[in-house]
Amino acid sequence: MSGRAQNKPASEIAAPSPREAEIDILQDRLHEAEEVARDLQLRVSSRIGMGATMSTEDSRAIELKAARDRVTELRMAINDARSTLDREMLATVPDRFAACAKTFGAEVGPNGWASCSGVPPEALAACLDPLIVALAANQVSVPRIFNQVHHAIERARPSACSPFLPSELFDTSGAVHNVIVERIRQRVKDAETNSLSQQMQTTTT
Repeated sequence: MSGRAQNKPASEIAAPSPREAEIDILQDRLHEAEEVARDLQLRVSSRIGMGATMSTEDSRAIELKAARDRVTELRMAINDARSTLDREMLATVPDRFAACAKTFGAEVGPNGWASCSGVPPEALAACLDPLIVALAANQVSVPRIFNQVHHAIERARPSACSPFLPSELFDTSGAVHNVIVERIRQRVKDAETNSLSQQMQTTTT
């Protein structure tokens, strides 16, 4: 839970999206399954260490295999849910980058990418607003939100920021990076201000 959420009554904490809630539940189940698998592995290793033989027919071995399969299943489910969440948040982002490239006449070079250098950093950063708004709704860590935006763009296939190169867009020494960070910081500030305003309205009504 974010620092902002921890300081608010439960009734005023912004609820995560259904997809984020699903991922949280799966993550909790994964932690439980990993603990079960570790416990079974320790028991099996202990028996083997004491000289006991164990075949795939042994009940402990069967339980351990089932536990490991459960862990694998949950990890795959989490990856699938995250991919779906990325697609949902990225729904309009590719169109924004395509429109941005057209507006500023960004041309694709021999390497298959257009340079960010000929486009105002503010215009490029604005293309990420749908992601920033969604992620800033429930957390206040600017670096974490930046990393999540970056990873969501990089995981997308085809690239969600096409025709612009992701590594150039998110280069920490580049001008676009600074603008993205500032937009995230401003969005977090706006979310906190709106939350405070709603809280004040609630207490005065």
